[in-house]
Amino acid sequence: MKKLSLLLAFAIVTSASVWAQASHPAAKKPTAAVKPAPPAPIASPTFQPGTVTGSFTVNGKKAIFKYVYAFLQAGSFDSDRDNVYVILSDAPVTEAMLAEEFGLSKQAGDGKLHAIRVEFNEKMQPGMGDLYHDGFKEMSAMSSQGTHDFVPSSYDGKSLAGKLSAKPQKSDEDRWEYSATFTAPINPKLKSMAKQ
Repeated sequence: MKKLSLLLAFAIVTSASVWAQASHPAAKKPTAAVKPAPPAPIASPTFQPGTVTGSFTVNGKKAIFKYVYAFLQAGSFDSDRDNVYVILSDAPVTEAMLAEEFGLSKQAGDGKLHAIRVEFNEKMQPGMGDLYHDGFKEMSAMSSQGTHDFVPSSYDGKSLAGKLSAKPQKSDEDRWEYSATFTAPINPKLKSMAKQ
């Protein structure tokens, strides 16, 4: 009888313990908060790239174009008129880079970007161009006018397409050339544009 009472008491205690654990689960140990990685810098939704194929070679160092941007901005020689600018690049270009003084030059100097920026006149012909490449011997940025050729395939005021290129050039100790076939939407005028 004593044995039966002990077994019965053990069964009641075990059942109560199981019920308590089921009703009140053990508190979980706090886990360390994981900080999300900061988002990669991206262009504004209003500054959209197009599609491009081609390359830019300076002193034998070749960069493959992956991005093209077309946008409106005040003309270099007539600030009352907005001209179309085209940037060909092997890395993304953001509005923040263009708003920063010498933003593209700094990126090129660090080897993070190889690009060409060309201004088009009212007849949609290329004029002044800026070249950004760490392959140049003296500086990573230089300007060139009269060397850029453009063969348009379409232009309707909203987008621009064609082939933009420069035959092999020699300036001082540097040799360079580029060729790109692209289609790009013409983005609205940027709020801020600094000297590049």
